[in-house]
Amino acid sequence: MRRTFLFFFWVFLGIQVIRVDYDIPESVPENDLIALMSPPEEVANILTKSCYDCHSHKTEYPWYSQVAPFSWWTTHHVAEARMHFNFSKWNEMSQKDLETFAEEAEYEINEDEMPLPPYTWIHSGADLTEGEKEIMIAWLNDVGY
Repeated sequence: MRRTFLFFFWVFLGIQVIRVDYDIPESVPENDLIALMSPPEEVANILTKSCYDCHSHKTEYPWYSQVAPFSWWTTHHVAEARMHFNFSKWNEMSQKDLETFAEEAEYEINEDEMPLPPYTWIHSGADLTEGEKEIMIAWLNDVGY
């Protein structure tokens, strides 16, 4: 038992030397969704607290993202989220991308798939209330992509 524990302890310590790239590109405010669309303040607040950490260049990596293997998962997820929709590059979205965003966002919100459940376990303030879900869905429908 002790040998097994020591083995995993040394493996855990060993993987800490494998560093990840915490890519945080410069954010250009005038290209950002909030700057370009001027959503209502409550929508902007919801986007900022529940979406921007992964889907923008305004990522604030938490302490656990410095510890492997969590660092690998976190940086991979952020990179994947930015590739899918990046609110910091809103001006580069095509009309088709915008339509897809609106449809997917509404679905993800309704199905409680976004923000990701593992994210909300650690960031309890990011979880959407029923009222916030209604606000976001109404806004998505109002923008009319």
